[in-house]
Amino acid sequence: MADPVIGATIQVLLEKLLSLTIEELSSSRDCKKDLEMLTQNASLIQAFIHDAERRQVDDQAVKLWLKMLERAAENVFDEFRYESIKRQVKIRNKPMKKVSDFISHTTFKSKMSRKINNINEKLRAINKLAKNLGLQSLMVPPRQILPIRETDSIVVSSEVVGRDSDVEVI
Repeated sequence: MADPVIGATIQVLLEKLLSLTIEELSSSRDCKKDLEMLTQNASLIQAFIHDAERRQVDDQAVKLWLKMLERAAENVFDEFRYESIKRQVKIRNKPMKKVSDFISHTTFKSKMSRKINNINEKLRAINKLAKNLGLQSLMVPPRQILPIRETDSIVVSSEVVGRDSDVEVI
């Protein structure tokens, strides 16, 4: 049986990873190119996921590819989250020293830049494997966000729907 949760999990992890990474490193000029490449690779993978979800029922290799992708996305997200929290804790626990903070931030950016490069390499390998498996890059329309239905005790007469006699009573 197909596991549709894997594709959704991967997409959520990739979105969280991108937002966390961009949030942490968007000010760094050195990382801009790497971030663009990361965004591009993640978009390509998301396009393959839709086709992979359809084919995983019949093709064991595709199912394994999805699981491999899920593990990679979880590991990468955990690493980034760990580094981000570690940096925040160091900043909070250390007395404010401008030179030390600058060096710490520079070290953090270079470490994260290396990690982004490693992630990009992994994502390229995963993309290549997807192409070798014959997965097609299907662009899925963005998810529609339905308006939340308001539930309230205040009744607006123009919005009441029902039988005429009941509407008059309300």
